[in-house]
Amino acid sequence: LAILAGGIIIGGYVDRTKEYKTITLGCLLASMVVLVPLGLTEHAVGKEPALLILALLGLGMAAGPVQPINAELAVDVTYPSDETAVESVQQIGG
Repeated sequence: LAILAGGIIIGGYVDRTKEYKTITLGCLLASMVVLVPLGLTEHAVGKEPALLILALLGLGMAAGPVQPINAELAVDVTYPSDETAVESVQQIGG
């Protein structure tokens, strides 16, 4: 659900502003920040179930929209070409 919500909210913002790079970098930075609590399993902070759930939801909202945003960027950059072909190459190539 978090990936879906993040895709709708962040994807909608990118559709309006066309700030692909800024948003992608922001999503990657937010993903790194949200990963920190997941690595704290040896500490008391990392054993809190609420923190774990919030960190996983945040990770879904931050990391989930990265691929669709960049797929849309690839389609916009290669406009005259076929959208399906561009996204297929992106999926195969990584």
